[in-house]
Amino acid sequence: MLGKTILVCTNDRHVARSLTAHLRGAGNEVVVADDATAARDLIAARAIDLVVVDEAGAAADAGPHAVIDAAADVVPVVALVARELSAAVVDLVCARGVAHVLARGDDGAIAPRDVVTTVEKVLRGELFGLDKYLPGFGVEISELEVRGALDRDTAVECIGDHAEWLGAGREARRAVESVVDELVTNAVYDAPRDADGTARYAAVDRRTKVTLRPSEHVTVRWGGDGDVLVIAVSDPFGALEPARVRERLRACLSGGDAIEHKAGGAGLGLYTVLSHCARLAINVDRGVRTEVIATIDLRRRGHGARGATALHLFFDDSRARALDAGAAPTTIEVCESLRVELRERLAPSRRKTEVVALLQPKRAEAPAVRARGSSPPPQAEPIGADTARGLLHGAMDPDAAIGIALRFLAHHHHAAVAYAVEGDQLVARARSGRVRDWARLREVELPRTSTAAVAALATRGETTAFRPLRPADARLAMLATGDADATAHVLPLGVAGELRWVLYAAGPRADAPVSTELVDAVRRELEACLCRLDPEEPVIEISVS
Repeated sequence: MLGKTILVCTNDRHVARSLTAHLRGAGNEVVVADDATAARDLIAARAIDLVVVDEAGAAADAGPHAVIDAAADVVPVVALVARELSAAVVDLVCARGVAHVLARGDDGAIAPRDVVTTVEKVLRGELFGLDKYLPGFGVEISELEVRGALDRDTAVECIGDHAEWLGAGREARRAVESVVDELVTNAVYDAPRDADGTARYAAVDRRTKVTLRPSEHVTVRWGGDGDVLVIAVSDPFGALEPARVRERLRACLSGGDAIEHKAGGAGLGLYTVLSHCARLAINVDRGVRTEVIATIDLRRRGHGARGATALHLFFDDSRARALDAGAAPTTIEVCESLRVELRERLAPSRRKTEVVALLQPKRAEAPAVRARGSSPPPQAEPIGADTARGLLHGAMDPDAAIGIALRFLAHHHHAAVAYAVEGDQLVARARSGRVRDWARLREVELPRTSTAAVAALATRGETTAFRPLRPADARLAMLATGDADATAHVLPLGVAGELRWVLYAAGPRADAPVSTELVDAVRRELEACLCRLDPEEPVIEISVS
């Protein structure tokens, strides 16, 4: 759950209703616009985070291309098309820079789960992993390490046998083997780079059996449920460039000379893979990793088999983002209140949703209406990391955000306590889980200069795990969990460089272990939320007349 805002541009009510339900189920707000002018205004105002454009149900006033062009270099675009994917790819991916194209089915239907998967990968920045394209729980994933060209035939035969074991016919097996052969060949010969970025084996004849260095080995993973087989081939170089992919797609699909005349190979790999699979996703973190994921229909039957129905290009540069993290911002962040107002003005909701609190009887008077973007009714139950991060994106005040974090910590620890920084003191303000003696714990004085770990480790600015070594630590652990030796986590929270809160979670639960890295990831999400919500931070409100 991210709490992002997605614009669905369509005048097809069925598509709007289906996508709205599925995207909201992932924790997002959805705005539907059947008017291209309103859609362009929302994009220009940066009131949305991503736009889904339905080509078949596009607004009649300007068409889908007007919205797609308006979104270029502003927000990501997912295009739904009602034509052959090859024609859509040449038009949208190659000519207009769209990264995600999904074709409707023969009956005109869309696949909402494919849209949700694409949207969540884009918004979360979590590009890698074939599990996102597998049908669901229970599918076994296999893995093979390719150390050089000699292992290519082994991978092809092994995965082909697996497809046949799942019930694939001869045509489906040939498709699987062709895809594996092309993807592994590209990863072995085209991906490796020298220190200066030169492609090491690009000009080497494919009959030459090259051997990769240990740090360059290719990973092949696959899994299927009998209807589809998903194959992922990953290399540690991240050398594939967006312009290169679009160049090869245009050459292969536009009807021109699809063969690239070069010493190493014919350059038909991408075209071959696209022609054999139902869905192709290319994930690239520049200079770090490339992963190509192909989904193959195992139930294809001769002339009745459809071609590819979806193409996705995910490109990221995590190293550049890390370098830019401390740089001065180059854009102005529009506050959430303005975003909500812009959405309501430009694409007003036709129906307000009435929310009746669960676990309470209905009252005779009209139920309360929850404003869009507000937080859901509070709950005391512990929550996992993904739920916590999603709720933090929708939190409307600092106390609610702290409460969400405490519920997450209580899922993995017996006790969780939030200390507010008040002058030179840490004051216990809230708790979650089973704190043994809350009354006495609140009375414990904790100066910021104390040697107690809760205060001393807070200066590090990162989540730290520790075991009580000082009497003050043992006393806090005893009051919190009843065990003076209970290990704990300290989570400092700063706003604008100033320490505001310190969270203390003690007594790890054996039934729900958690790593310090995951706790710190939630801490960073919480810290970003507090920076957005803290009342002492200035907020610029812009009035729209």
